[in-house]
Amino acid sequence: MEKKTKCDFPCRKTTKAIVGVLFIVAIIVVGFSLFIVFQENPDKSKFIGAWKSTYLSIETTWTFYGNDTVKLVYIDTYDDVEDTTWSNYNVEDGKLYLGSSMCYDYEFSNSDTRLTLTRCEYPSSTPMAFIKVS
Repeated sequence: MEKKTKCDFPCRKTTKAIVGVLFIVAIIVVGFSLFIVFQENPDKSKFIGAWKSTYLSIETTWTFYGNDTVKLVYIDTYDDVEDTTWSNYNVEDGKLYLGSSMCYDYEFSNSDTRLTLTRCEYPSSTPMAFIKVS
């Protein structure tokens, strides 16, 4: 009496082919998903890095990271006070959102090395101008 195995040669070959096809399909789906994300939001990558602004005695540095976080550092050189805050950010429909409550209209210029931000809620307010430092 022959002992039957669960999967003889043709079965193993088919299984390897199916696994290979599924692997290729998974890579295509992930690649296409990343392509769509960056197509929907081409400006998001422009924010990555450190941006510096000075207004009166306040030096401001905002550092954007690829994991959707931003480090906000404010230094009052007159009173010698420094404040650091971390927040999440999102770029959507031409607006920069910090946390859940701050919204800015933005504009890049000078080959994407200058960033101008204006509060969405107060469009007539003085814009903040940042220079990319890294």
